[in-house]
Amino acid sequence: MAEARAFASSRVLRSRSAELGRYGARVAFRRPQHPERVAIVAVIVLVVANLMVIGGRNLVRGTAEQNLPGPIALVTPQDGENILPQATISVSLLARYTGQLSIDRQLIPDDQIINPSLTTFVFQPKAGHDIREFSPGAHNATFEAWPDDLTYEEAKAGRKISPYTWRFNVG
Repeated sequence: MAEARAFASSRVLRSRSAELGRYGARVAFRRPQHPERVAIVAVIVLVVANLMVIGGRNLVRGTAEQNLPGPIALVTPQDGENILPQATISVSLLARYTGQLSIDRQLIPDDQIINPSLTTFVFQPKAGHDIREFSPGAHNATFEAWPDDLTYEEAKAGRKISPYTWRFNVG
């Protein structure tokens, strides 16, 4: 048994990396048998990578940007959005503007509009309002905004009304 230990201790164990040196490798690069296939695969990989980059840049994260006229900052629901029959319709304006909301060409009275701030107008369909709930299907909403130092008639005569109409779907 002592001989086995002596033999084991005298044996030098070398790894493959020790044989080749610190950075050595025995890899021989050779020309591919079908270089046109390699070129086709490289072009396909390049096209797919570019499509992924372009797709990632055009991805909409969150709410899409709304293209609204001048004084109107935000409308909810957005154009073409689906909502529930009892959902609210809201419009936010820039400072120093006021306005009125019409839904399906029906003017919503001021006493049915909730103003959580001076520049936000919210309509909630419910019992006692002109619209109790929205019927299923497409609806149009129009908001007309004008400077708050003018009356509607003065703004209309001076052509200072900024209307915006959008569609939403119920159901």
